[in-house]
Amino acid sequence: MKKGFTLAEVLITLGIIGVVAAMTMPTLINNINNKQNIAALKKAYSLISQAGVDVIRENGSLANLCEANDTDCVRDLFKGSLKVVKTCDKGAIEGNCWVHLNEWKRLNGDAAWSMESKSGVILNDGMFVLFDYRSPNCNFVDGIDGLMADVMECGNVSVDVNGFRGPNVMGKDIFFFYITENKLVPFGTEGTWTSTNKYYRCENGGDGEACAAEYISGVKPEFKN
Repeated sequence: MKKGFTLAEVLITLGIIGVVAAMTMPTLINNINNKQNIAALKKAYSLISQAGVDVIRENGSLANLCEANDTDCVRDLFKGSLKVVKTCDKGAIEGNCWVHLNEWKRLNGDAAWSMESKSGVILNDGMFVLFDYRSPNCNFVDGIDGLMADVMECGNVSVDVNGFRGPNVMGKDIFFFYITENKLVPFGTEGTWTSTNKYYRCENGGDGEACAAEYISGVKPEFKN
């Protein structure tokens, strides 16, 4: 004669299943979010790069487009090729087209910096895109003592791929690109300052600035938590 499970056995089994689910679900959800953010990063790179191509087609290059630090000007040139739902001027970024200063951080937990010197937009998918334009001649060199190897920078682009949603961490959902004379270059690309300085590396202990190039190129196929 077959013996059925007792109520106590059923409850114990359900309890075990609940504990296992509680332990594994956060990791599963985090992995899904991470993959979505990597896909969104690649989408951002494609969209903004194509916008840059359109600007070059109209103007010849990405150099000498605007005056130095006229971030509203360079934003307006790029935004014509983007699906924009909100525009934010320089000085009115945080809380509008970016989170507040205390709401985002570096991968290693260090404090971030103010974005008020940039100009930005929010795209129709909620993505934040900020623009900086430091050198019309595209001869700005970044890094300590002006060392940035092969990349001469006109400015840069900052992206939060999921907008106001978290985690708002560099290398997780926040990424950066150089604007050069003829293309967009992901931070962390070989030969750039962000690829040679260990502080910017895309792993625990680093601040995450180099992550864009590593995820776009597939060097790192997924996030390290």
